[in-house]
Amino acid sequence: MDWSGVLGMPGLAVFWLLLARAGGLVATAPLLGGGNLPGPVRALVAVIVALGALPAAAVPAGGVPSAVVPLVAQAAQEVVVGAALGFMAQVVYAVVDITGGLVDTQLGLTIGAQVDPVYGPAGMAAGDWTQTVGALAYLAAGGVEMLAAAVALSLRHLPLGSPLDGVTTAQALVGALGWAFLTAVSLALPVVAASVVVAVALGLVGRVMPQFNVLQGILPAQVLVGVGVLLLVTPLLVAGFGPLVPETMSRLGGVAG
Repeated sequence: MDWSGVLGMPGLAVFWLLLARAGGLVATAPLLGGGNLPGPVRALVAVIVALGALPAAAVPAGGVPSAVVPLVAQAAQEVVVGAALGFMAQVVYAVVDITGGLVDTQLGLTIGAQVDPVYGPAGMAAGDWTQTVGALAYLAAGGVEMLAAAVALSLRHLPLGSPLDGVTTAQALVGALGWAFLTAVSLALPVVAASVVVAVALGLVGRVMPQFNVLQGILPAQVLVGVGVLLLVTPLLVAGFGPLVPETMSRLGGVAG
């Protein structure tokens, strides 16, 4: 692209389309989308990402629409592309949430989070812990920088104006979700195994000592042992969450490739 006219209509249109793709990604990507950042901050991040990807962009093969409505329609298509990229990253990052959910469910910590009449639904202890550990591991591995670079990298295989392949994208999302679930199960396995061992041990105690109330003792014992094991295996969680960034880059190829 001839960047001498970057301030002219073609250059502004290319930036507009890039901003639409970057905005879609920022709106759905982990740690950036949702309520994690205020709206103005997300908008600023999208502008910075679009500016960073500008040198890699080119005018769409069909040219830039001269009318406003076709240009807005093309921008909407770019929003879909960016949202698909961000959602793919979110699916991979779901390993963090699934791991915490499995641990909370196994330890019975979901009981206290079901009803909070004052503040509404409460967060779960293990889920909050894994989210904190996962976010720190993701940031340390360069997750945000990778997300910012994803827009520029997607232009290699999916230039501006190119539509998504819905079938390929759906297959990539399903594959990423399966990988996330299997990885989360493997990360939560030590805590789940410890909880099962405690339940079996207390069951045997209840058979030997019928006067012992197993139902009253099993939940506190599972929580104490499970939380202790969770703290002990936190370094393993950090190591397990470390591959999220390269895995996300690999999975994004299923969307933009």
